[in-house]
Amino acid sequence: MKNRNNELLKNTIAISIGKMGIKIVQFFLLPFYTSILSTEEYGTADLLNAYISLISIIVSLRIEQALFRYLAEVREEKEKCSKIITNVFIVTACSLSVFLLFFLLMFPFLKSPYKMYFITNVIILVLSNVVTQVSRGLGDYKTYAAAGLLTTFFMIFFNIIFLSVFQLRVDGLLISVLFGNIIGLLYVLYKKRVFQYINMGYLDKKLMKELCKYSFPLIPSELSWQIVKASDKFIVNFVLGAGSVGILSISTRFSSIYTEIYSVYNMSWIDVVVCQNFNEEGKAYINRMIHIAFRIFSSICIGMMAAISLFFSALVNETYQASYYLIPMYLFLTLIYISRSLFSGILIAKKKVTVIAKATIGAGIVNILVNLLLIKWVGIWAAPISSCCAYFYMFLVDLVQVKKEMEITFELKYIIPYSILFGIVLAGYYYGGRNFKIILCLVVGCFCFIVNKKVLKFLIQYGLKIFHIQKEE
Repeated sequence: MKNRNNELLKNTIAISIGKMGIKIVQFFLLPFYTSILSTEEYGTADLLNAYISLISIIVSLRIEQALFRYLAEVREEKEKCSKIITNVFIVTACSLSVFLLFFLLMFPFLKSPYKMYFITNVIILVLSNVVTQVSRGLGDYKTYAAAGLLTTFFMIFFNIIFLSVFQLRVDGLLISVLFGNIIGLLYVLYKKRVFQYINMGYLDKKLMKELCKYSFPLIPSELSWQIVKASDKFIVNFVLGAGSVGILSISTRFSSIYTEIYSVYNMSWIDVVVCQNFNEEGKAYINRMIHIAFRIFSSICIGMMAAISLFFSALVNETYQASYYLIPMYLFLTLIYISRSLFSGILIAKKKVTVIAKATIGAGIVNILVNLLLIKWVGIWAAPISSCCAYFYMFLVDLVQVKKEMEITFELKYIIPYSILFGIVLAGYYYGGRNFKIILCLVVGCFCFIVNKKVLKFLIQYGLKIFHIQKEE
């Protein structure tokens, strides 16, 4: 049990070093971005990045997920690793070639001034995702974390240079993303000596077919998932304009920090569940870790809401003030997403990716329909409401499927007080004065400390253990 907890925590710490430090810095740069860019410019850049993410899913064939899943099972056997990596790179090269040919044929008909940034960002993003999954699949989370650290650091660095010095606006944001991904890609290529794993003698059509059989169902799943996240912006842009997309982008930036915190944990969680034996002890361990994760991320959700109510005006330019009112909804739907992801990790371990795909496709349809039905009536509020419906749909579908694999229990003794506290903080967020909000922050802090004190004690003991070992060395 301790080994599994230590493995989960070790991986989580390694990934968090690579992601959270820089993400926090990026978060506190919001005053810089919102003071330089108009809501229309911020919305345009966000829409372009959403398009890049969508197209990269199709081009990548989600083969990087098959790469991680299959490498995780044979990471100690170099020849098998080399065979998997070689065939994944062949599939990726073929897919990128088809995409490039198609884009070159369409190039004369594309009128966007950002089309060159678009194609280069898609290609580099696909390659970067594949290469970084090599380090993760081989269990080298330090390299994986460092790549994320370098990528985000240089994105921020080039953002500051291109926006404040060269005044490149939207172009500067897109170039910064491109340069950041290139640097992260080159780092992993060098650190893991990835090219040493590639041997054309290992070309295996049967293995390629097996890898694609695993990854192909993930394409509609991930595509639908991106549509769930991005369709709000597409529809809002079409009906209300790019300025409203800018407002929406800032409101989701706060919840994206919350999502990023979870994604750090989720990568390690999936790695542990994939290697888990699904006997009675294993199932009990998974149930226990789901309960702990729910308490931790519910605490973060409520804590962030209380803190944002106090510090929003210091972080965001008054031009984006309307985004304040949307933030609690996005924090709540992110908690639903996290709850769903804890279950989908079990389905990934069981290789039930088709189930996940169907749930996500259904959610994409729900999201679009609810958005289109409501946007004329409630305006920009249709975006978070439709997303909440979609996330809840995925949660229910995955829960039903997971219950077929193992028994899932819920801790009502924590769910009820968390729900009450959430309601109180929500009322304070919209209607409370500054003094009331300060008191709420203190109450939330004390409550979350008491509920999670065992986890905090474990983290402190583990941290002291690591410090003691390093001191002895």
